[in-house]
This record gives sequence, C-alpha cells and structure tokens, in this order.
Amino acid sequence: MIKKVIFAVASFLLLIPGLNAAVDIQEFETPNGIEVWLVEDHSNPILALQMFFLTGSVHDPVEKEGSTYMMMGLLEEGSDDLDAVGFQIEVEELGAIFDFNTYKEAVAVSAQMITENLDPSVDLLRKALEQPSFDSEPMERVRGQILTNIDFDEKDPEEIA
Repeated sequence: MIKKVIFAVASFLLLIPGLNAAVDIQEFETPNGIEVWLVEDHSNPILALQMFFLTGSVHDPVEKEGSTYMMMGLLEEGSDDLDAVGFQIEVEELGAIFDFNTYKEAVAVSAQMITENLDPSVDLLRKALEQPSFDSEPMERVRGQILTNIDFDEKDPEEIA
C-alpha cells in the first residue's frame, strides 16, 4: 500500500509544470582556482549561496578538539566594528540569513540575501569572515552553548546509538 501511495505522489509531482525540468548548472573556476557551480532562478529577488571549505573538525589540533566548531560559532558574533547584538540587528534589518556550520571534513557558509540589499549584505558577510570578533563575552556564550549541546547529546538516545 505504501509503495502505491509513494508512486502516486511521485507521478503527480512529475505532472506539475516546471518541477520536472532539468536544473541548468553552470560550472566555472575563478582566476584563483575556486570551483563555482551557479544555478540561476530569477523568480525570487533573493541571492542564495553556499560555500564549502575542505577543512573541518578532523583537522583540529590534538587537545584542541572543537576549535573549528567554536570558530564557526563565533562568526555570527560580530566583527571588528560590530558587537554581537549590532551584527544580528544589521543582519535582520537587511533581511539576510547567514549560517555557519562545521562538519568533520568541511566547514560551510550559507547566506540568503535580498537582492535589493545585496551590497551591504555581502559586505556584512565579508566582515564576519575576514574580521571576526573573538571578544571574551561572545566566546564564553558560545562555549556555554557548545557545552550544553554536548551535555544534551550525551543524554540523547539517538546520539548515543
């Protein structure tokens, strides 16, 4: 029965115009060797991007495990000229969304920006990446969040299994 339902839903989805269209992926390389995949969709006034860097928690120095996770958590805590609250206010006022993640073998930066506010949004993201603020107050806050997550994971049956 479940297979029939899945087949019916999949068949219906294929009939929706545009949903079964192939995605046009443009691939190119920047002059400094960065591989780029570009998919254009002008139906929304939003620029969404994802960047992956092949470094991650597996590269943390011995006895400094978690340093990559901590660094990525601090990227949304402000820059040289903006404290954490000021940074979050700027992000919100621009209608942007920034997300910084750590994986075992990579770190990822995702951003969604309204095209009308593209220049100031890109500038704010650049500041977060190039001029992060590693002030003690945000560092302690992020450290506390990490310790809370670790404590939760140690008690979560899905994480233990």
